[in-house]
Amino acid sequence: MNGGTPPVTQPGTQSGTQQVPQSAPQSEPRPGNDRPLLVVTGGMGRVAGVLRPRLRPRYRLRLVDRVGGPVTQDEELVVTDLASKEAARSAMVGADALLHLAGEPSPTAQWERLYATNIVLTERVLAAAADVPRIVFGSSVHAAGGDSRPERYPIDPAWEPHPCCAYGMSKVVGEALARMHADTHGSSVVSLRLGLTGFPLTDPGHARLWLSDDDAGRLVTAALTAEPGYGVHFGVSANAIPHWDTTSSARDLGYLPQDDPSDVLAEAAEVSRMH
Repeated sequence: MNGGTPPVTQPGTQSGTQQVPQSAPQSEPRPGNDRPLLVVTGGMGRVAGVLRPRLRPRYRLRLVDRVGGPVTQDEELVVTDLASKEAARSAMVGADALLHLAGEPSPTAQWERLYATNIVLTERVLAAAADVPRIVFGSSVHAAGGDSRPERYPIDPAWEPHPCCAYGMSKVVGEALARMHADTHGSSVVSLRLGLTGFPLTDPGHARLWLSDDDAGRLVTAALTAEPGYGVHFGVSANAIPHWDTTSSARDLGYLPQDDPSDVLAEAAEVSRMH
């Protein structure tokens, strides 16, 4: 879509306009319209699809995306192109928090595409969110994938970023933009280096990267409700052999993963054996 004020729908519908009053984020769920307003960019994407049902009890959700789709009565849908500065600013009106997931998700994407969607677009969204007090940026373990070798395990998010590909580099730049935003505007900003999210675990080789749907909900909720501050943290499930160090996620956010990939793989193997 072109620029201009985007159509912010009434909850559960595809047309109409709604002005949303501001309210302060809270640590406990609240009923109805008393809930804080969370803007989710890339709101119709795979990761957002995992998170939406887990965030709805706590937040009113404004889903912002270039494509439409079904929404619930607890959600608004804004179909627009955030490359437009005016559209990005309009999408943030009244927001108590921002979950920025929009961008190119493919680790094999070409740099031109990654630059436009993961860097330029992130800068535009953050600029539009200057008055939003709490921001969570969806980064990736690929930002530290260059350290992914046994002698480096577990990989600490406090180490210097070491991307393994152009996609990882685009996430490193996104994290730097998020850090600069926190310094400039005083917002609470958390960058989450997400593992494999929104996919069933079927390959043992992916266990070290896997983030279960429920753990993803726990992680993002923790990031949105933790004590204000800036941080970069890994987001994976409870792997018995740690590959990505989640100590800071537990210490600073209170994230305690509960799903063990080995249990999931064992259950899948048992089902396969029985059939």
